[in-house]
Order: sequence, then structure tokens, then C-alpha cells
Amino acid sequence: MNRITQIVFLSCLLILPVSLVGATSPSESVDLHTFYEDVSGDGLKEQISLKGYPLKGDSQFVHDIALYVTNEQTEQYVHIGSGYYPEVTAIQIAEDSAPVIFIQMQSSTENDALKRSSLYTIKNKKIKPLDLPELDYLKTDLKAPFTLTFQTAPYERQISADLSDHKYKETIFTSSGKIKDDHELWIHDNTEYNVLSLGNKPDVMLEGETPIKASNKQGPLIGYVKTLWKYTEENEWLNVYKTWVTPNEK
Repeated sequence: MNRITQIVFLSCLLILPVSLVGATSPSESVDLHTFYEDVSGDGLKEQISLKGYPLKGDSQFVHDIALYVTNEQTEQYVHIGSGYYPEVTAIQIAEDSAPVIFIQMQSSTENDALKRSSLYTIKNKKIKPLDLPELDYLKTDLKAPFTLTFQTAPYERQISADLSDHKYKETIFTSSGKIKDDHELWIHDNTEYNVLSLGNKPDVMLEGETPIKASNKQGPLIGYVKTLWKYTEENEWLNVYKTWVTPNEK
């Protein structure tokens, strides 16, 4: 290996990305939010911080966002991604376990932009991702006159929604309520999650909203399939409720 090759090789090593979880922190990041919570279950509160690199100017976009969890012995971090208006909090999804870390951010500044969510837990003193709830099956259908149906399992009965007064009904139906040209609905591949508290109980549930649009991703928003999820003793998400919501009912 000649000297020029050695220099190029060493330069490449210097710019290799760091591990997603590490003990060395990126420099010059901005503290977006910091709070203290016992998320490991050891009785001591960790410092939980969300840091990133905001774009200059008036933009609310932050890139290379990282979650930091710090205690007296160690500091760990995990890269989250990039987005607008990042938020972090701790929520208790199970009554007898330590809180988990809940992070949200938007992919754009548009009014109907969905928030992307992620969950993290501390296991064996390491930051670990925790799966969000997800429907294994979701099917939508249109029926005359002015009716939408959906199912969250093949064996379940269809849930119906009346679209006769919907703002965009003429996009899908004729004036008599027939479906236009075998029109199909488009199911968004992202579900927005919100935290729903259970009165005086310490644990919370997650409420999911999956957008349904006419024709494709650029089509008008028809409504949402709303789901309610509880974390069980078996460490699994259980769907306990689902319904249809039109945009003006949110």
C-alpha cells in the first residue's frame, strides 16, 4: 500500500459513522428538552435529554436528533432521526413497571402532517427500542350509497361509516351514491399515536389514528381509523377499541 492509498484509507476510517448506541456523544448539539425520571426501575432518577442540530434561521427542523439517558455511572445515547418539533416524555404503559420514553416529531410543517412516534425502555442498563402497537390487518371498502367500511381482522364484522355529508363525497361517489369507477381508498403507512390517561390510574393507553385518503397519498383525507391500545402483563399490545373518525370530528 503506497502512501497516498494509506492517507485515503485512514481518512475514510475517520469519517465512518459512530454506533447507534454509544458512550461517546456527538459534539455541539443543542439541548432540546431535559427532564428527570426513574426509567430503569432502580429507584434513582436518570437525566433524560433530547439533543439535536437545528437548522439556522426560522426553521423548526432539527437533524441528527439523539436521546441521552444519563446516571451517575454512564451516559448512553441512541440516534432517533430528523424532523420538526421533536418532543420527549416518560409514560407508564404498565402499572408495575418503570416508565418508558415516548418521542414524537413531525415529518413536515403542514397542518395535516403526522407525528412519527417511537418508544424506548432501559433494560440491563441499555437503551432498547420498544415496539409500538400495530394492526396486523386493516381493510377498507366502499359501498353504495355513501358508505365506507373497515375491518381490523378478517373474521370481525365490518364497521360502517356514513359519508353522505362528507366534504369530499363527490370525489368517491356519484350524486346518487354509486361508487365512481371502482374507486379505492388509500391507507396511510404511518399511524400517529397519542397518550391517553386513565383517570387516577398510573398507567396510560396509546390512541392510534391511521389516515385514510381517496385514491392515493396525495388524495383528500377521508378520515381516520382510530384504535385504542393497552399494554398487557404478557408485554404485548392489545387492541381494545376501534372506530371511524371524520376530520371534523377530531
